[in-house]
Amino acid sequence: MNTFKEFIIWYNKVYQASAQPLKSFLRASFNGIEGDFSAKSRDAFLVENEEHVNIFIKQCIDDLDGKVGEWIKNWFTWTSALATMDDNENLCGSWRDTAYFCLLERIQGREAACSWAQALDSESWPELQAAQIRYLRSEVCRGT
Repeated sequence: MNTFKEFIIWYNKVYQASAQPLKSFLRASFNGIEGDFSAKSRDAFLVENEEHVNIFIKQCIDDLDGKVGEWIKNWFTWTSALATMDDNENLCGSWRDTAYFCLLERIQGREAACSWAQALDSESWPELQAAQIRYLRSEVCRGT
């Protein structure tokens, strides 16, 4: 698949009037994982002194030994990563479809990933999400 940088160049060219700085798409915080990516996950942890640092480190270790560690282990194969995305609809936010396409391409090949992208109805989606699908169809899947 073309690089993220190539998508940004294409997006800025096609959507000049509304182009905005874009962020990386594969990011998940421990709080989000612990809260099953629900809107109400744990509050942000503020570190104000050395005692707070120790509490924060302990929380991170507990998370890695618990639910967060189990979630991370799901990303060690392409197939389990795709299953994790199937189970967590909010994962990757507005970049979900691009991440899903990449995983599907790794597992089943470009033709299957392009068929999946072609079948999506993105007409009523927000511009950035619809642009990603349009990019996949016109630039990545061209000729498949």
